[in-house]
Amino acid sequence: MSTALENLQADYKQNTYQTYPFLFEKIVHLRKADNLQVAKIYQRLTGKKITQPLPTQVARTKLTFRNFKRGMAQVDRVIGGNSIYQPTKLQDSFGTGKALTYQTAVKAYHQKLKADQLSRGFARQFSDYLGIAILLFSAFPIILYFSKASREHSEDVLAVRSYPTWRYLGSKYIVAVGTIYVLLLLLAIFPTVQIGSMGHFLNVTVDYWAFFRTVTLFILPTLMVIAALALVLLQVLKPIVTLAISLIFSFGTLVTTNINGYSTASPLIRFNIGENWSLYAQLRSAIYLNRFVYVVISIGLFGIAVYLRNRKRGWLK
Repeated sequence: MSTALENLQADYKQNTYQTYPFLFEKIVHLRKADNLQVAKIYQRLTGKKITQPLPTQVARTKLTFRNFKRGMAQVDRVIGGNSIYQPTKLQDSFGTGKALTYQTAVKAYHQKLKADQLSRGFARQFSDYLGIAILLFSAFPIILYFSKASREHSEDVLAVRSYPTWRYLGSKYIVAVGTIYVLLLLLAIFPTVQIGSMGHFLNVTVDYWAFFRTVTLFILPTLMVIAALALVLLQVLKPIVTLAISLIFSFGTLVTTNINGYSTASPLIRFNIGENWSLYAQLRSAIYLNRFVYVVISIGLFGIAVYLRNRKRGWLK
């Protein structure tokens, strides 16, 4: 709590407050009346003016953590939301608020190495950034590949009428998703080698499969959804329109997905705080369920694409 309150004092003095409305940092400057409102909230919490030095131990002010969180929520609302004082972000921004002794820090470090090892936190951050790139840019090669066969009239050459639609579209779908997925796994080799060397130097355990597992868990279901959605849209729309809708879907997903892993209903899994292994352990079951659901949704979209393709050919009345 002391760290957050001291940070609030500095923000008040400079009238600069950090927010993250669209996943990127935005500095907010408050009006004089709003800044004074922040000062009143601070004084109600601590019993001191915001310009006065903070007591060495906030606990001496009889401030409970529950009231502290309520006060920080009020500060967040005054700032405009999505600030570092948002209650759900307090631990990520300022820690637990508990005094941390050297012995406690060493114990926490060894717990992390045992549970998360050296590589898993880095792997989550790697997949976080790579997932954003896949969400925003994978639609381009996927739609180009799917529409290429139609432009070249390859169906006539291959006598597709004697070839089941689900097998024809399935082969296209597997090639598109599989090619990008393999490229991602190849990209994961480089950081794996780097982390392995670091682990050898530090003499700590390294999970050499962490990057490959995290790419599979975080990115593959997202990639499957993007490809399946494009496949459906191409059955009824032109490629340029399909691309536009896919990009709208991607940007909409990105701006509504929490950067710290809390958006467990989103087709994109983000976990930018790779070192927070305890939070990831809490969210892991929800993340696994999310990935399973989106794999099922991808299969459902593929089935819809097959149905629309058959209707388009007149195989279904």
